[in-house]
Amino acid sequence: MIFLQPWAWGFAALAVGVAALYFLRRREEEFRVSAIWLWRKEAERPRSALSFLWTNIGLLLLQLAALLGLIFALAMPLLSQEIVGGGGLAVLIDSSASMQARDDRATRYERARALAIEQIERLKPQKIAVIQAQREPRLLVPLSEDRDAAIGALQRSQPSLQADAPWSALMQLLLGLGDPSQFTEILYLSDRPPEGTERMRWLPVGSSVPNLAITGFAARPLPESPTRLALWSRVENLSDGPLVGEFIIFADEREIFRRNISVKPRSAQEIETQSATARRFVARLDVDDAFSSDNERYFLLPAAKTLRILWLGERNFFLERALALYSQPRFEFLHTLPAAGEAVASESFDLVVANNVALPAVGSGRWLLINSSFESLVEIVRDLTVDTPVRWVEAAHPLLEHVQLAHLQPLRVRDVQLSSVVRPLAVAQNAALLAAHSSGAMRLLYWGASLQESAFVLTPSFPIFVQNALRWLLSEPGLSSEDRYVGSLEPAPGFYNDRAVNLDPQESLLNLSVDSSSSNQPLAPVSAEELLRVQIPIWHYGAWAVFLFLLLEIIFYIGRPTFSLRAQGGKR
Repeated sequence: MIFLQPWAWGFAALAVGVAALYFLRRREEEFRVSAIWLWRKEAERPRSALSFLWTNIGLLLLQLAALLGLIFALAMPLLSQEIVGGGGLAVLIDSSASMQARDDRATRYERARALAIEQIERLKPQKIAVIQAQREPRLLVPLSEDRDAAIGALQRSQPSLQADAPWSALMQLLLGLGDPSQFTEILYLSDRPPEGTERMRWLPVGSSVPNLAITGFAARPLPESPTRLALWSRVENLSDGPLVGEFIIFADEREIFRRNISVKPRSAQEIETQSATARRFVARLDVDDAFSSDNERYFLLPAAKTLRILWLGERNFFLERALALYSQPRFEFLHTLPAAGEAVASESFDLVVANNVALPAVGSGRWLLINSSFESLVEIVRDLTVDTPVRWVEAAHPLLEHVQLAHLQPLRVRDVQLSSVVRPLAVAQNAALLAAHSSGAMRLLYWGASLQESAFVLTPSFPIFVQNALRWLLSEPGLSSEDRYVGSLEPAPGFYNDRAVNLDPQESLLNLSVDSSSSNQPLAPVSAEELLRVQIPIWHYGAWAVFLFLLLEIIFYIGRPTFSLRAQGGKR
């Protein structure tokens, strides 16, 4: 208990004055009789005045108690304690794939679930809501006063293999429950800190564990041999000690590759091999670690689709061959642009490729610009010689998946002025080398160097980049990078019809919370003793005590009725 106005206790000195007035005041007893001669004469008996006062000390005690209650109320006392039976609590429990990792004998989700139940039983909130945080957040328990139902739902809940929840989706789900101010506290139980920090308490779970993961796997046709495929895999050691395992590749359920690997701590090993033509590929890792879900990865070679492609400007053998690897192209070549005032009929084609040309403004279509300008979106200024390494601007964009930065290095690049809606993805010599734009019925991808003067077309990253470009530009269902990750429709990695579904590689970063001090997250974990601690004002109890003691004084000492024998005789 604390007091906001501790100076009020100085009034306790008034107790001395109250006691002095009590003992010094005159106490004469009045007796009313009908005649003096009726009283029998008695001898006066000497007695102590103090003995009389002490035998009637009840009034003094009431006055001192009223003074104490008044001082207590003036001191503004606050009771510091955790909320018991009050307030609203929102529990956000991470149910993404990484929560299935094992720390000793229990999984991280089991530890988070036990911690959440412990907090509910200790805090006893008046209202509670429980949300499972995953790529598609799930409302486990809507806002309710039934704590037992919330605990039961948590005990029955299980983690998923989805990726982490987008912070915007979590906040939208919370706002759907009503005014955020109704939640006294929002608890987030996870093995990594949340993106948002406002009114959020992070309760971390998990410790440093060994984990060897397959974080990349793809198959690409070889340009020089259509009947052969190049297979590429990346195995990462995401722990603090070296790990060894056996790496196996299956093509249409036939084992085609096996190798023992040893990976150093916090490093990756890339494995390349070749295979005969096949459709389904599985990479498997046989290793003893804490997280088995990322030890297998799937790849489905998409069937080639017929595409109508309009080609404007100069032809390029390497780009044409790369497009033919992943589709059955039907090219229509135009070496000269339509006359002034005539628009390019982009809506009649699946894709428009422009190589070394200047294009007028068009509001729709799918455009692949190679060293070309596009009115109002991409304006070429001059040529620049590149003497600095290429750097990423947005490395996580699906266009750049599995593309190596060093392979993009050009000799010369076009210095361009981009519209504000065009996003640069990679820059060379401070000029945009790769840029993308998407709005409504239009998608545009820009490459700012000549393919004839670039070694990019001879690198393994070039066919990968072309396939990524087709996926992004054409937005084919099941081909985008996001759709290949586990979701509600595909609850586990594997093959689903014409799509291969994998675990998000970010879920393999099991030891992120251990190294959270070096991350960009400003939020730090809080101890359980700091949660839901409030200051409850209790001064009104002192005020009510003053009122009660004064009322007792009025009833028993001041307002007590007196009786007169004369008055009673007159009535007779």
